[in-house]
Amino acid sequence: MIKPSIKINRTCETCGKKFKVYPSSIENVSSARFCSWECYVKTHKKETHPSWNGGPIEKKCGYCGKFFNVPKYRSTSAKYCSRKCKSDDLIGKFTTTVIRKCLTCGKEFLSKKSRRTKGGHTLYCSIKCSAFDKMGSKHHNWRKCTYRGGYLIEFNAKLKTIIRDRDNNVCAICGKPEHIINKKLAVHHIDYNKNNNLQNNLIALCNKCHIKTTMMERTSWKSILSDIVSSKKFGGFASL
Repeated sequence: MIKPSIKINRTCETCGKKFKVYPSSIENVSSARFCSWECYVKTHKKETHPSWNGGPIEKKCGYCGKFFNVPKYRSTSAKYCSRKCKSDDLIGKFTTTVIRKCLTCGKEFLSKKSRRTKGGHTLYCSIKCSAFDKMGSKHHNWRKCTYRGGYLIEFNAKLKTIIRDRDNNVCAICGKPEHIINKKLAVHHIDYNKNNNLQNNLIALCNKCHIKTTMMERTSWKSILSDIVSSKKFGGFASL
């Protein structure tokens, strides 16, 4: 038969109070030395802790001069009391602003000295001025005065819309309206000269009729389409 363990008397190292523990608890140093958790915590706070190394140290901020506390291991690396002080100090040391003149509008503006000045936004006071100075013939990809396919700049979406509205948005040959075709009408050069963008030389055609006028009897189509435009009777040349 196993005999029950008998508690033995111990004295708390913090408060001096007598308490009893089982002999097996002596192996656990903490439970055998203190009568309660509160006494254990009191002994292991700050200076009384076995691993105490002196606590935080006080340092002076290198930017604002404010005193702040840091752990001992950061005694050499900590220089600022906050991230804001660090960024403000570094910006002041390594970044300076200069006055530049916009190449487009001539307005003076502030820019960082470290930013590049060739091909960058620092040549202009705004994105609008930068875009304006690179439009048309000023752009590095400018191809004289033509779009892809040899059409002039004035032959654009705005002009095409004017011609379609003038022709009542119907094909001048077959008379089909644009909403039935479910596709925008093509704008055809009557004299087949892409550089002649006068409104009396342009006419709205559906794709099927447009192909027909470019593939056969160009001389006849030129005469027929010129008559339609001059008579202002759009919606089918059979109505002439």
